[in-house]
Amino acid sequence: MMFFNAANAKHAKFRETHENLLNVSFYQKVCFYSRIQQPDRSGSGVARVGIATAGGNVPYVSSSQMNNGISGFVDEEPSHAANTLTVARNGSVASTFYQPIDYCASPDDGRILHPKFNMNQYLGLFLAVLIEKEKYRYDYGRKFGTKRMKETLLKLPAKPDGNPDWQFIENYIKGLPYSGNL
Repeated sequence: MMFFNAANAKHAKFRETHENLLNVSFYQKVCFYSRIQQPDRSGSGVARVGIATAGGNVPYVSSSQMNNGISGFVDEEPSHAANTLTVARNGSVASTFYQPIDYCASPDDGRILHPKFNMNQYLGLFLAVLIEKEKYRYDYGRKFGTKRMKETLLKLPAKPDGNPDWQFIENYIKGLPYSGNL
């Protein structure tokens, strides 16, 4: 016999949300590029030379697929705002990360994606995973540049009007085990 308590209610809500997320009948293919502003090239004016020894506390994002794309820290003013996605063009092509704080970025290694919607850490992490799922299509000789970004379709949970259901996505991520650690 199962007794009602807050933990059971949360588990039931998670199960219902998780089952809805797995029901792809209400997903729509969305041209993600149409949901972002024109992507910036990642140039920040910070040269690569000496990044590892530069010190400072501003993250320097490059095309690495490790450490959220951060290859070091610099003593510079941040050149890019938080709540954006960084996507590598070179090196680890299509490695995608949500950047939660202001940062500097490598001049030619990637694209900075500024959403046209209010992105937070939950939406950013969900979208970064979906873009990463496209990684198998690209490599150094077939870069994930602006033209290919425009052609990329992501399958997102959608409202009846066809627009992405950002609130559903956020609630799903919040309902995952350990999401409280984000």
